[in-house]
Amino acid sequence: MEKALNILKYVLLLAGAATLIPMISNAENVDLMLNCGYLFLGLAIVSTVVLTAMNFGKDSNGSKVGLFVFAALAVVVVLCYFVFSSDAVVLGSDGTAFDAPATLKWTDTLLYTTYISFAALVILLVFGEIRNSFK
Repeated sequence: MEKALNILKYVLLLAGAATLIPMISNAENVDLMLNCGYLFLGLAIVSTVVLTAMNFGKDSNGSKVGLFVFAALAVVVVLCYFVFSSDAVVLGSDGTAFDAPATLKWTDTLLYTTYISFAALVILLVFGEIRNSFK
């Protein structure tokens, strides 16, 4: 199983490099780069869920924790999506605004999800160090 994962890791790494290198030189390929990024994000999510489910019989505690973290992150993303607004952003003193509600909504969602994830990471690291110091 580990050999297959290593092969998959290198295949995905090479596929990412092969698709991104030609696109970097041309700014017109931004849509293609975004679609490639979405594809790799989808592959990462699917492989996380599938590999966790495959590992469930071997290490059920680790698999339960992995699925819990994945579910918690999904809940945070959904909450961030529905809580934060998609109002237009005023860019300059002349009053021009960037008004693309879907882009603004997803940008806010992903930024706040990142902030919440990093805050949870710091809190858990500090809590873990304090707990380990009493052992």
